[in-house]
Amino acid sequence: MPICLNCNTELQKKITDYGQIQFCPNCDSKMIGAANVKRSKIKYELYHQLWIGAKSDNQKIGRNCPTCDQKMSLQYFNDGNAKIGVEICIHCYQFWFDKTKFENLPRIETVEVTEKVNPKIELALANYKLNELKEKNEMDENEKGFVRKPDNVWEYIVGIFGFPIEEEGSFFEFYPFITWTFVLLCIVTFFSVSGDLRFNVMQFGFIPSEWPRYFGLTIFTSLIMHSSWWHVISNMYFMMAFGDNVEDYLGRFSFVLLLLGSHAMGLILHGFFDPSKNIPLIGASGAVSGVMAFYAAMFPMKKIAIVFHFFFRFFKISMKVWVYFSLWLLIQVWTIIQQVGGGSIVSGLGHLGGVLVGLTFAFYLKSEKSE
Repeated sequence: MPICLNCNTELQKKITDYGQIQFCPNCDSKMIGAANVKRSKIKYELYHQLWIGAKSDNQKIGRNCPTCDQKMSLQYFNDGNAKIGVEICIHCYQFWFDKTKFENLPRIETVEVTEKVNPKIELALANYKLNELKEKNEMDENEKGFVRKPDNVWEYIVGIFGFPIEEEGSFFEFYPFITWTFVLLCIVTFFSVSGDLRFNVMQFGFIPSEWPRYFGLTIFTSLIMHSSWWHVISNMYFMMAFGDNVEDYLGRFSFVLLLLGSHAMGLILHGFFDPSKNIPLIGASGAVSGVMAFYAAMFPMKKIAIVFHFFFRFFKISMKVWVYFSLWLLIQVWTIIQQVGGGSIVSGLGHLGGVLVGLTFAFYLKSEKSE
């Protein structure tokens, strides 16, 4: 468990109306996820000011984050009486509030209901609300363990396909228009070419031995083409899961560069080392791999989960993003070994190219911010 920055007491978890938080039982300092801070009805203008200020802070003077040990950004707000500091970790999306600072946040005013409610009805409503919170996966430490059952129906469905689930929910400050547009473009393209898929793949897929075709246009058309429903669904799921956060962090222009650079590097490695020079390569896997690598490097301590099923019994296992990414990388190494030997139809080399670009983006930004 994380340790309080003020008195070195182990933080504890508790459920609130806006989600699960971690607090110090000794001094009442609090560590709260960004999404839950937003749910606490903080004024949007203030929230925006604090978060954008933290993201653009190149010389962080806050303390080290209790979760990821990265330097936090110290931001200030005025509660009407005094200037109050809040420390924000942009790497694991956590806000640190000393003592009662969280309670002093300016919030959106709500209309109070003055009509008296029957105490029994009020108690029943309170119990219902508590149960609703638990069903939304905002459980205490005992119930939100390392291994548990899936928390809702859609997680069972995701578990069948083996896709990862963001434990803390997807969080972004600006709408990820590039991510959504890219996903929509890939889906529309799939429908458009599926009538004669083989012909279209041969025409617009990237063939290493014929890469200058159409003045190099296939470098781009191969990015948005997919070979099957499974191919497009899996790639677009990962893009939606990780792309929104990465686009929010990088900004739209840099995010586009990441996608194109990751795809291009994937094509280069595939073209040089794959033994099949005349077989077309399509799909956004290289670009998605770059997004995943950047996400893992910038937010290594964020939690995700994998749902496993064994004879119709489902188990949800939580882990840090860096753990999941490491396991995924091992699978890619095995895929590359098979691919180079001519025994794989999946381009692990394309994935590796995306990973190299994603990590390069992340390490460059980290080094730039540390200067």
